[in-house]
Amino acid sequence: MGFEDSSMSSPGGRNEGYREKMPTKKSNAKFSNVLDIAVILFSVLTAITVFGFITVFLIQPNSFTSSISVHSCAEPPIRREWRSLKTHEREEYLSAVKCLYNASSELVGKGSIIDDFTWVHIRAVKAAHDYAAFLPWHRMLLHIYEQKLRQHCGFKGQLPYWDWTSDWQNLTESSIWDDEHGFGGESTHYTYGSCVSGPFSHVELRYGGNGSVSPHCLSRVFTNYDSGEVGSMSGELIRPEMMGRLARSKDYARFRWVIESVIHNIIHTEVVGDLDTEVAPNDPIFWLHHVQLDRLWWLWQREAPQQRLHDYKQHASEPPRQTSLGDMLHYGGLAEGVKVGQVMETENSLLCYKYT
Repeated sequence: MGFEDSSMSSPGGRNEGYREKMPTKKSNAKFSNVLDIAVILFSVLTAITVFGFITVFLIQPNSFTSSISVHSCAEPPIRREWRSLKTHEREEYLSAVKCLYNASSELVGKGSIIDDFTWVHIRAVKAAHDYAAFLPWHRMLLHIYEQKLRQHCGFKGQLPYWDWTSDWQNLTESSIWDDEHGFGGESTHYTYGSCVSGPFSHVELRYGGNGSVSPHCLSRVFTNYDSGEVGSMSGELIRPEMMGRLARSKDYARFRWVIESVIHNIIHTEVVGDLDTEVAPNDPIFWLHHVQLDRLWWLWQREAPQQRLHDYKQHASEPPRQTSLGDMLHYGGLAEGVKVGQVMETENSLLCYKYT
């Protein structure tokens, strides 16, 4: 299904952030034996609400279930951590990203290419979140984003990731927020809609926190999930020990639940502003955060490739149905749809990359 349905012609939905989707003991009791991490998480997380955003089915079933052949690439380039890049490499990436904020929309006729990604993400909120498709759908979205950087802005490098485990003891002081060599810090006033500092302080974004057309500047309000303290973030749930427990997940269903419901959501929840809503791609940190999540999946797959490169067994939607590597992932006109099986492996002719 595409976006031709007139009922989907404009974004909408409640301004409900990732905080409301963090798991609770009651709603996720079936995962109590997943990892030791769950015991800690359940003691600090609050109530989950119904996930009620306007969506479009971007994941479609397909009867194809046999193995999917995707040719390998000879020398896949390496995606590296932001701080390992040379100064000129960081500058080139920042320049290309700023360029996309100024490149004209290809989908909705108004706004920028960044607005196009946000527009698609709004409609994928339910189809590409909370279910099996979360990791493969975002893996392909990252690839599309990288291609747009190349096509429109002449970017020649690779997408970087932010390894927040290196900053877990003091997330707010990470160099990622540097105004000159990073992505800027939080908003100048601790309110949603107040502009961030740094290189993205003057970008104009088309879609606001409830998914409606609401031009505004990029906003961040660092907020500690545990204490509610503004200007602070807790890194307890992303410390290296937790990544070790995640890596010991026995199957995809368990791995996906922990990495999305806990590790993914906590960064969105604590950065707040645009990143804590369905318009999260408004914030350039969205991409570095999701590249890191993709990297963790890649590392987990590499531990047992014969099993994990094809492990995609989990109910995909409501009403439940079994997932398939032949399920189609769609991107609303940003790029052609692909089968899940085409993006399970990164070192192929479609994606062609690996990580350090």
